[in-house]
Amino acid sequence: MNSLLFGWQFEIVAGQRTGCRKEASLIRSAVLFVTKMVRIYIQHILTSCVFARQFWFAVLQSLNLTHLTPSSSSVSFADWWRRSWKKLQKQHRKGFNSLCILGAWILWKHRNACVFDGMSPNLQQALQAFKDESLIWRFSGAKGLAALDPGRMVKQV
Repeated sequence: MNSLLFGWQFEIVAGQRTGCRKEASLIRSAVLFVTKMVRIYIQHILTSCVFARQFWFAVLQSLNLTHLTPSSSSVSFADWWRRSWKKLQKQHRKGFNSLCILGAWILWKHRNACVFDGMSPNLQQALQAFKDESLIWRFSGAKGLAALDPGRMVKQV
């Protein structure tokens, strides 16, 4: 059995050659547990922690889309994204996809700076990084992102 974890591939062979099925089962269980914990941690960083919800609120507020801000009960980033995407007019969906990808990238980079560089969480820095990176994306041809204009937005739910 092969398992992919953190981009590394592990080959689980214990028990297949030695007859130690218990070992193989324990290893599989450990890999599955760690994989599940990683998913939960990622969901926390992207949608359920207070910092992430404040970040998404501020980003969406500038576009008159605060009704799409993830709630504390949001199950997963993907579910929140999908549900929010369905509430948008078709011409704004590509831009919203770009916004979600960019927002997730900024949150992840900010988290890494806090964890690995000792930086304190700072909402204003994260929002400024989002604005700066958004401009770069727009100049690079992210037309959908450029089309997200507060004056031409969504149908309210």
